[in-house]
Amino acid sequence: MHAEARAAAAGADYDHANPLSMHADHSVYHGTPGYLQLMYQARGTVTSKVCDGIAVAEYIKENHPEDYELLTTVHVTHSSRNQIYAQDGAYRQDTASPGATFELVHTHPVITIGEDGL
Repeated sequence: MHAEARAAAAGADYDHANPLSMHADHSVYHGTPGYLQLMYQARGTVTSKVCDGIAVAEYIKENHPEDYELLTTVHVTHSSRNQIYAQDGAYRQDTASPGATFELVHTHPVITIGEDGL
């Protein structure tokens, strides 16, 4: 995926002096697809990198079983709070306009194992 940054955008996502590291910030969202989306921002653009999360989990399980046990059993609270939506629920294009606080909180292990063992 490739996206062009908005010229008036502000925030850590668009700070070229301190680019974001690879991260998994959507783990709080219920029903998020089972893949990691890693992004690198350079000069106003975003380039996504995709990582096979199942392969990573299997590697950790085989090579670091104690770490895997922690990642699959210890519940961690993930949360996200932002004001990217206007009070009417529409996506807020103008960051100067009043926004409504949107917050999600969910507690689960970093790696969740399904009924099929994956």
